[in-house]
Amino acid sequence: VADIPQSRLPDRNYDRAKFYNEPSIVVASSGMLTEHTPANQIAQRIIGEPKNGVFFVGYVDSETPGYRLLHSGIGEQVELDPKRPAVPRWCTINKFHFSSHSNRRELLQVVDRLKPKKVILVHGDPPANAWMAEQIPQLFPGTEVIIPEQGQVYDL
Repeated sequence: VADIPQSRLPDRNYDRAKFYNEPSIVVASSGMLTEHTPANQIAQRIIGEPKNGVFFVGYVDSETPGYRLLHSGIGEQVELDPKRPAVPRWCTINKFHFSSHSNRRELLQVVDRLKPKKVILVHGDPPANAWMAEQIPQLFPGTEVIIPEQGQVYDL
């Protein structure tokens, strides 16, 4: 993706961001469009234009603005923030189903591809982490595996 210009969103004043005036892709967290998040503020501005699109990945809770938007119809008024007026939705809406977790084989492929000196296992059940901590050095000699303990400081 090196040939595509990239820039960070401004820290504030999303209403004045330059990406609204040129073809852009905005990748924002808070897929549920929780109130008072950058994603929510940007969505309020873009959903009224047919040339725009909002694309969800993963779970969207039924009590969130994202859910209301995802299940809205063309031209329907959508309330994304109770403190702001509802906005008519004219943009494209789509949802992609990506797994939120990789399986063991996929995680080992990442280690193989990146060839890191150290791997830090920060998420997962203890038995799964123990399995990975055993497998990685066997498959990738010289790669150190760390299962960090809460509150412990590690030198990398």
